[in-house]
Amino acid sequence: MIKKKSEFVNKFLQSVILLFGAVWLGSQITKVLTIYYFFQTDRFGRIALKNEILPNILNSISYQLVPIFSVSLISYVLFILFVIFYFFLVRKNLKKMGWIFISFVIIIFCLPFEIYLSFIDIELLKDLFYRTGESASILLLFEKRILALSSFPIISIILHSIIFFLIVFKPLDKRELIEN
Repeated sequence: MIKKKSEFVNKFLQSVILLFGAVWLGSQITKVLTIYYFFQTDRFGRIALKNEILPNILNSISYQLVPIFSVSLISYVLFILFVIFYFFLVRKNLKKMGWIFISFVIIIFCLPFEIYLSFIDIELLKDLFYRTGESASILLLFEKRILALSSFPIISIILHSIIFFLIVFKPLDKRELIEN
């Protein structure tokens, strides 16, 4: 009975982690693609706002992105909290579950960078909500988000997608070999 309850909690936490991770990943992909769409590179390799996007309408475009930024922040925090809780639940069996170890390494590797990008997102949300939403400050935050970590958001999306593969298919799982 205890093993069934433990297995239920294990499956439940994996499902919740997959749910919040998928929501975060979807909002992250949308956010990255949208922000990158605003800019183009000039002949010197510098980024500049695209010609068809006027700085004065950037505010209205940015206000439409508020739900994406909000969902991304909330779902990432919940994703990390449930991953930490799950880590404490399975830490004794970590050597037997190679897939979860690799997942934790990926999450720990990406965490400081994602926190840094989240602080930029929070600044952007504060600019949109508490200030008049000056186009120049919003544009600077978008540029900072792109230039600060270059292509890391794309790498993070790929790495976190690998985590979903690991959670679903569970490669390198030695629990069944040891129990038999």
